[in-house]
Amino acid sequence: MQANPAAFHSEPVLPSQTVTRVFCPNGHNLLDVCYTIQGLAGIKLVFTDARGERGLLVLSPTLGCFDRLVLAGRLVDGEKISLACPECAAPLDVLGPCACASGDAGAPGELCLLYLTEAHTADEAIAVCNVVGCHRSSIRHAGEYIQA
Repeated sequence: MQANPAAFHSEPVLPSQTVTRVFCPNGHNLLDVCYTIQGLAGIKLVFTDARGERGLLVLSPTLGCFDRLVLAGRLVDGEKISLACPECAAPLDVLGPCACASGDAGAPGELCLLYLTEAHTADEAIAVCNVVGCHRSSIRHAGEYIQA
């Protein structure tokens, strides 16, 4: 762990689009009150970069807020990373390809699912791209997309 996590900040938090529960595919809660972003519990994830190096990342729980903390490791804009649960190491499920073309060698990223319920259904989930710096994310509620 770094003494001073690297931070990236964006726009202010919009409370109406903030999630209060987020789960991995095995039902572990990914929100961590020890690491907050704009006063809200952050979404803690393990990542593995293109070189196979692991790190720890905290994302904002608010749609459209792209603030993040890097607790360990290094993120490089445009690099495709793998995302997993910090508790059980289960990789995040993939919804499908992202519309971005900013990944390694111009390849699109993948939209990874963070579930809003322990039932882990894609109809109640956050989808985030696994290309560092891609801001295409959305919340799926009752099967309908709410874009960032």
